[in-house]
Amino acid sequence: PDFPGEIWSIYLLEAWRAGGFATRASLDLVTDWPISDHELPAGVHRIRNVAPYTPAWCDLWRRADFFVMPTRHEAFGMVFQEAAAAGVPAIGTRINAIPEIVINGVTGLLVEPADCDDLVRAMCVLVESPDLRQRLGAAAFDRIRILGSPDRYARGLESLLHSVVEGYESRET
Repeated sequence: PDFPGEIWSIYLLEAWRAGGFATRASLDLVTDWPISDHELPAGVHRIRNVAPYTPAWCDLWRRADFFVMPTRHEAFGMVFQEAAAAGVPAIGTRINAIPEIVINGVTGLLVEPADCDDLVRAMCVLVESPDLRQRLGAAAFDRIRILGSPDRYARGLESLLHSVVEGYESRET
């Protein structure tokens, strides 16, 4: 693999095969990394050239039952916030800031990085439970609506700026 996106995509495809998902689900793999269609397992469809915030991108979120990105390198994971804003539960890894966005069992499911069995189990849970997907997706939407509120962000930024100014002023006296 030449870049991190390729690594997590390969890992996802391995879990897809190991879980035997082709007979009960389909996977839209949104990526531009080079893999030929004949290398994809049954039930996987590669979607290329989807620019963010376009009608095609929005349509993918509307059609999604859940989102999976078992990354080992993602620092923040903006895409997990996008999934939440679309009301889509996510499966992410327990790294960096992802657990701050994906609350295990509340807004999605978390798996250990590079643990294929853990990923297969999480995917099975969401494939087999429409009610759980709906509940997690609704909770993700509600949470991101609150966390992503411009008013909340502005209040937090204002508070931070005041504390910095107060700290600076107290050093000068």
